[in-house]
Amino acid sequence: MSDIGGLPFSLADVYHTLFRQKYKIAVITGLAFVVSVYYYFTTPAVYVSEAKEMIRGIVDRKDPASTPGSPESQEIRVANPDTIINTEIEILTSRDLTEQVAEVVGPEKILGKVGAKATRVAAGAAIMEGIEVEIPRRSSVLKITFRHPNPEIAQKVLQQLVLAYKQRHKEVHLASSLREELYQQNTETYRTKLQATKEELRRLKDQHGLLPLEDSKNAFWDELARLQQERTRAETELAECGVIIPQAQSLVSGGNTNSATNVPVVPVTTLSQEQVSRASTYQSLAKLLNDLESRELNLVSRYTDEHPELKGVRTQIAEVKKKKEDMRRETPSLEAAALPTAASDRASGPGQDYGPGRIAALKNKIEFLDTKIESLRKEAARVSETASTYAQLMYQKEVEEKALEYYSKALELARIDQLGSPGKASSVSELQTASPPMKENSGRLKVVMGILLGGFFGSLVLAFLIENFFDQSVKRPIEIERKLKIPLLLWIPEIRRNGAMKRAKPAPPAPDIRLRRSKVKPSDAKPDEPTGTPEPDPLPPMRVSKVEASQGELAPWHPEHALRNYYEALRDRLVTYFEVRNMTHKPKLVAVTGCSAGTGVSSIATGLAAVLSETGDGNVLLVDMNYDQGAAHRFHKGKPCRSLAEALDNENAADTEQNKLYFVAGGSSDEKLPRILPKAFTHLVPRMKASDYDFIIFDMPPVGQTTATARIARHMDMTLLVIEAEKDHLDAVRRAAAALQESKANVGALLNRKRTYVPDKLLPDI
Repeated sequence: MSDIGGLPFSLADVYHTLFRQKYKIAVITGLAFVVSVYYYFTTPAVYVSEAKEMIRGIVDRKDPASTPGSPESQEIRVANPDTIINTEIEILTSRDLTEQVAEVVGPEKILGKVGAKATRVAAGAAIMEGIEVEIPRRSSVLKITFRHPNPEIAQKVLQQLVLAYKQRHKEVHLASSLREELYQQNTETYRTKLQATKEELRRLKDQHGLLPLEDSKNAFWDELARLQQERTRAETELAECGVIIPQAQSLVSGGNTNSATNVPVVPVTTLSQEQVSRASTYQSLAKLLNDLESRELNLVSRYTDEHPELKGVRTQIAEVKKKKEDMRRETPSLEAAALPTAASDRASGPGQDYGPGRIAALKNKIEFLDTKIESLRKEAARVSETASTYAQLMYQKEVEEKALEYYSKALELARIDQLGSPGKASSVSELQTASPPMKENSGRLKVVMGILLGGFFGSLVLAFLIENFFDQSVKRPIEIERKLKIPLLLWIPEIRRNGAMKRAKPAPPAPDIRLRRSKVKPSDAKPDEPTGTPEPDPLPPMRVSKVEASQGELAPWHPEHALRNYYEALRDRLVTYFEVRNMTHKPKLVAVTGCSAGTGVSSIATGLAAVLSETGDGNVLLVDMNYDQGAAHRFHKGKPCRSLAEALDNENAADTEQNKLYFVAGGSSDEKLPRILPKAFTHLVPRMKASDYDFIIFDMPPVGQTTATARIARHMDMTLLVIEAEKDHLDAVRRAAAALQESKANVGALLNRKRTYVPDKLLPDI
């Protein structure tokens, strides 16, 4: 058994649903059959014409107007065939195209048999409804069919549709001749540009040799920095010589001028120790400043002004200049004093010559260096300009090569498939023209089968919905165990609907079997005169179910009663239940109740009491607790019934020794026991336990909010809950069972009037 969400899915559940709802299924399926037959004979025949078109050479190219040389502009790949074919289908079935065809063929011809207003829009809509486009598996073929009641119109519309589609296809996609011309023109243009660029590069290489231009530019800047350093050193040395030489000549000649150079002689001044120290410091700052300026010149040729090293050197130069300027302001004569000292130091060195020849040589050297530096600067500028031109030409050459490659490939593909527009394009070839119209019945047959299958499966769905959702009554024994979790003792079939259960013949008249009402009224007899058999007050006969009443008042305990075997089976299961649990006390109290009135509780209680009286000592008392309109006496075997209290009185035991089965009412003539039942019943329980009866069967009213059944059930050894199949609602049974279980009663279920729908050959039942 598989339960999913409370829905039955076992084979037994399916069989039960199908056979129980077979009439609904048959009626709905029959209606579907009638509708399908009516549709088949009233719908006019349809004629179909068919054409086939092949989509070939499907490619996907990028726009030639994109930047040549970029990855996007170079991409040429095969497009997704499904995407292209779907695009062609959309073009073929577009509303504009169908309305164009409708205008050519004529709206009145297309809508002639339809009876609609002859307009272009309505005719286009009719064409769209009749078009069907299929794609055979693993092919790029469009199978186009058109259906119409008029065979001539079917073929003519399809012919015009294919022609209009091909024309629209050409309009949507760029003409191949224009694309080929465009690709040819662009290819020649980029080929010419590339050739010119290569010639310019070759000329630059011939002018500047094989040395890379970038290396040449760096070599020029290095040489320029070296010459600038040489010039700075020559200027420094010349400045020193210009101060010292006149002083040296004066010492030799004793005059004020140098006759050879005509340079004035500076007189020698005697300096103090402090002045000498400050002059030495000033000279050191001057030398440091010269070194820093040389270093700056070298860095300027290599780096930009934002380079950290160049910025650091310039910061040091500013600091040295500031210190030098401060010393000059403090001692104006410091520079003049420092020069002789430096010159004297140089003159004192070995091999130093500061004569006129040396000064002239230094001047010539400076002039030569200036000329060389100027020449190198011009050459470096020319090389730098050439390097920039060379880099630009190389980049231009690379772009032109990529563009030429792209347009060459596009031109080749355009010549092959005569396509190559931006986006997706396809080529259409006609495989089959519009075929002669053929009468088609498959469409109507499909609709007929759809109606039949829809009706059949719809009836099945409706049957399962009714069985599992809409009808919440308890129908089968399995539902009691599955949904209510109550042990099921027995199920009793429905006599009137089950053909296997035949009605028994009435038994011959017998006063000890029949239940009949007394013909002598108490008012006709005198108190002191006997009336034969004692007659109690007239009361309704003993309650029996409608089934028993329909069987000619055949008593439930009659041996030929139709349910006799089921009563005996219930007796056996009760006895087994008591024996397994070692319940040997006397009497055993058994209550029979239901969820609603008319469920067969009285019949089952009477039949059970009858079969229990045939076992053991056979002393069984049947108590009817259903009287709610005063007490009454009934006849059994020609003797009136007594009240429950009288039946339990030991003084009357002699009157009942010969009887196995006793019927008593729940109250006497002067009281209504149901109104005080819980209290009165509690007082009667000890007397029941002390009696000599084997079983006391209580015919209880239905479990409800106003009945005392649930409170009395806790005193019983077994409470039988009778559930009428297909009548008692699942929620009502669940509430009744919960009320009995809350009172700690031992509850067993009986499913009464269970109807069997599934044949025994398909689903044997135990």
